[in-house]
Amino acid sequence: EFKRDTENWTYEVTQKEYIDEVVRKFRIPDEAKPCYVPAPSNMAADIYTGEKLANINIYQQLVGAMMYLNSTARKDISFVVNLLCRLMQTPTKNAWEVAKYSLKYLKTKHDLPLVLGGRIIDPENMLSAFSDADWAVDREGRRSTTGCVVFFNGHCIFSETRLQKTVALHSVESEYYALSDTTKSVLLFRALIKDSSLFPEQGATPIYLDSAGAKAIVLPRAEANSARESTST
Repeated sequence: EFKRDTENWTYEVTQKEYIDEVVRKFRIPDEAKPCYVPAPSNMAADIYTGEKLANINIYQQLVGAMMYLNSTARKDISFVVNLLCRLMQTPTKNAWEVAKYSLKYLKTKHDLPLVLGGRIIDPENMLSAFSDADWAVDREGRRSTTGCVVFFNGHCIFSETRLQKTVALHSVESEYYALSDTTKSVLLFRALIKDSSLFPEQGATPIYLDSAGAKAIVLPRAEANSARESTST
């Protein structure tokens, strides 16, 4: 469903009809307990354990439907979809339960829209980004997962969740790799904005992350020292 808000200059994209269709196909009852987060806690460790699922076709169908939703309007399930896709050929019963949990979340939040556009607040600072990493989440290769989200004028225009190419020996190292990937994405969008000639020259783009160690690596020494002092006080 596509909705235009002329007053706020926004466009909203939802997939509630498709979500309802998937919910009916996989027989999630109306009285099922609502889920308000995309996946249960400790999901990354649980999906690799337990018995193998006998019927892999039904697992592939559900994860495939979630992949479609993620690629269109539901960027909030990127992380769980990325993990579930790693077990497409050898799914476990625990992975199947996580997939059904995520479907219940989509059922609970079936009308959550992807919002684009909007009135321009600050034409010189259109971009912002968030970077994160889940260290050694891959139980087979011990690689970490990068998470990246880029916002344009306050709305999500790009998100990425994928395994890092190398094994990080420390959580700070994985956060640094994720920050590097996020920076590359930001540079790409800055170049697109510049080439469009629709906006003035952009100021510094803020990239938010929650790793003090990664910040200490990339920030100038004086700024890093200042951050440590403020943290200690």
